Amino acid sequence: MSLVLSELPSSLSSYARTYQKQILSAILLSDLSFQRYFGTTINTNDEVVMTELVMGDLLQPGGKDTFNPTNAGTFKARIGKVRPCKADLTFSPTLIQNLWKSYLGLIDGGRIKTDTMPFEAFLFAKIVEKVKENLHLKAVFKGRLNSAGTNPENTMNGLVTLIELAGGNGEIPAANIAANPAAFTEANAGDQFKAVLNKVSDTYYDTPMVCIASPFAKRCYDAWYQRTNGNLPYNLEYKKTFLEGTQIELISEPGLSGTNHVIITPKDNLVWLTDNNSSLENLVVEKEKRNIHLMLDFQASADFALGQLIWTNIQPD
Repeated sequence: MSLVLSELPSSLSSYARTYQKQILSAILLSDLSFQRYFGTTINTNDEVVMTELVMGDLLQPGGKDTFNPTNAGTFKARIGKVRPCKADLTFSPTLIQNLWKSYLGLIDGGRIKTDTMPFEAFLFAKIVEKVKENLHLKAVFKGRLNSAGTNPENTMNGLVTLIELAGGNGEIPAANIAANPAAFTEANAGDQFKAVLNKVSDTYYDTPMVCIASPFAKRCYDAWYQRTNGNLPYNLEYKKTFLEGTQIELISEPGLSGTNHVIITPKDNLVWLTDNNSSLENLVVEKEKRNIHLMLDFQASADFALGQLIWTNIQPD
């Protein structure tokens, strides 16, 4: 089994044209762990209005013939916008040969089969894996939009930045924001989470909600809980899946690694926006001299619908 470098640009280009939709779907819609608790995925070419009907009190005493209407409610809208993202790659002959050797090693080890994963699929799978990692760990939560930048963090305003901005302009009420947190430890984890939990309105305690924090903060909370409740046999391997005394799911989010942020919100308040454009120009393969260039373009962004339903210790910007 050998690799013919002269034929690879053509076969990669053909594979890209045939499987472009599947490749983009794998990046934007498949196996992104945060989508489990982002309540909505919206396909849009540019902007989308995320509207919520907010009602006042409606119920009043009956037994009267008079018609006494109350205000049925008002609409609160937030504009969500997808952001252009791209990946530009250059594959030199040396790099391609190294990837080919890795591919052959996986075949020899019985981990993949050529009939189900040709080399072109192997190559694109590597690209998809890295782009998804960049999205999740560097853009969706920690991103700060800078169109002139060249790093994953520059592609969009991530959830942390959006919350900072919304806190600064009053979209997230000041009453929803806990004090600036200290670094998490096993000793203070309970108080750190409780500080945010105490901001949550009683009205929403029975609403399906999530509490998002870094894996380290979650481990500190697990250790704090075990330490607080004693080393009972059934507690030795105990891991909390809900905040103590609530039905709020506690989620370990790698996208928040290295931060002390805690975010509590209803599941359906977080939104993942993606591009529904399947143009043939989204994925292009070109040959230049001895190198192969690959250009991948798509649009995506994270957002939330209602700021008043976010409780956090992220400080306003």
